[in-house]
Amino acid sequence: AQAAGGGPVAGGGPGGGTLTGVAAAVVLLLALAAVPALWRGRVRTARLSAGGALAAWRELLDTAWDYGVYPDDAETPRRAADRVIRSGALPRDAAAAVHRIGAVVEQTLYAPGPGPAADPALAADVRLVGEAFHARAGRLGRLRARWAPRSATRLAWRWSEWWTRAAAVRRAAVRRVTEAVRLPRA
Repeated sequence: AQAAGGGPVAGGGPGGGTLTGVAAAVVLLLALAAVPALWRGRVRTARLSAGGALAAWRELLDTAWDYGVYPDDAETPRRAADRVIRSGALPRDAAAAVHRIGAVVEQTLYAPGPGPAADPALAADVRLVGEAFHARAGRLGRLRARWAPRSATRLAWRWSEWWTRAAAVRRAAVRRVTEAVRLPRA
């Protein structure tokens, strides 16, 4: 726009509030995009520091899922290990690590006595398998596994379960209040 004298009208650009709003929206979108990666990193750290066989197994399966090897909870640890190795085309050292973790999980689940105590070598084996998946993946696969991990679907499942429970609690509370204030009929 131009003033009567032919010069530009002052204040023709976007206002400071608009720029602040756009910047805030960009920051919010980046933060939301980082949630799956941050959640996945937190879960990975918790599982590997626990040192237990089942936590290491779950982490191994979720790492495989992040790189495209989908989980199948109906499989035995031995069959799942074979499938992870085959589907991931893992090298020999990573395949041996998968079999070691699977054997400890089988012992934990199926042995008559108590399972083995926490073993820090399991975390090292899980990391080795993760490095093998990372090395075999292309650039896009590595970026997806890092920033949009498939196993973060579990976060959505947990949130959905929480929301369902919260809605049930809310409905029950409304029902109790409604019944408490209901006037007797004459």
